[in-house]
Amino acid sequence: MTEQELGRCFEHFVKTVLENNSVQFEYEKKVKPKIHVFPNQIRGLIKTSLRHRKKFYEPDFIIDNSIWIECTTKISNAPKKELLYAHQCSKLIILYLYSENTLIEPYFANTSYVFIDDYLRDMNILSKYHNELEKLRSITNEK
Repeated sequence: MTEQELGRCFEHFVKTVLENNSVQFEYEKKVKPKIHVFPNQIRGLIKTSLRHRKKFYEPDFIIDNSIWIECTTKISNAPKKELLYAHQCSKLIILYLYSENTLIEPYFANTSYVFIDDYLRDMNILSKYHNELEKLRSITNEK
């Protein structure tokens, strides 16, 4: 399974968790840009290629039209998502599936990187989804 396919499975898992726990959200809704940011304004912050979205943003989940949730498999992928989305919303939560030994801090104050286990623990439902998370992680034999 490719990382992109695993990411889609993880996103579907998060969608199921939100639905089963009565969290109101919009799924992959297209949002018109609020602030125009040129890639060269943020390129100095990170040394990866960035895609600049000129027409629409499509976050994974929108809660209350001001909190956006993005899903990624590894925390090392989070900064790229942050630079694409953080300037367009009040709060950005980036959920990641695998913990790594690397500690990465968000660039923007309105962004937080949250390990999925910690997110579920905060909602008091970790035990309910622990087995499903382990199955999802075992797909690529990572722990």
